[in-house]
Amino acid sequence: MAAQPLTRHSLLLRLHDAADEAAWGQFTELYEPVIYRLARARGLQDADAREVVQEVLMAVAKAAERLPPHVHGEAGGFRRWLAITTRNRVIDRFRRREVRGTGRSTQVQRLAELPAAAEPGTELQQELRKQLFSQAADHVKQQVASSTWQAFWLTAVENQPVARVAQQLDISVGNVYVARCRVLDRIRNWVQEQSRWCDTND
Repeated sequence: MAAQPLTRHSLLLRLHDAADEAAWGQFTELYEPVIYRLARARGLQDADAREVVQEVLMAVAKAAERLPPHVHGEAGGFRRWLAITTRNRVIDRFRRREVRGTGRSTQVQRLAELPAAAEPGTELQQELRKQLFSQAADHVKQQVASSTWQAFWLTAVENQPVARVAQQLDISVGNVYVARCRVLDRIRNWVQEQSRWCDTND
């Protein structure tokens, strides 16, 4: 599901307009679960992770127009900026816990000492691709017949043998392959379209 080059600059400019409901709607639908999962993966509880999501979205709104040029134009620039912003908000959460005497200093230290050489946006990129696939699957599932969807899901996602799926669905092996290809094409097309709104391609 390789994405086409993305319009990061246009997205950031549109997000600066708080009244642009279409841009913000698509952005939050994609990025909210990604930021939330990253925060949870770092050890935050549900309530803290949700607060981090809101803090990061507020940071995006405030920074959309004044981000440095390399963030607007460089492949992966916005993704890296967002990953670092999320990481810093998570560390702030743990530091607040320490101040209240409810956190562990080792957790903050571990987060702060993540290898500097590691690509900051790699994990975020992986989560973005998962989220794009999940959204694409939900979208395409509504557009195809139930048997077509099952043929795709059972063989491409659950890795069940084609012959077994054909027998289960009472269709030919050839029809299973055709159904799988059609669904994959729709998913790829949807992901390519939505990729204008994110930063998954380097």
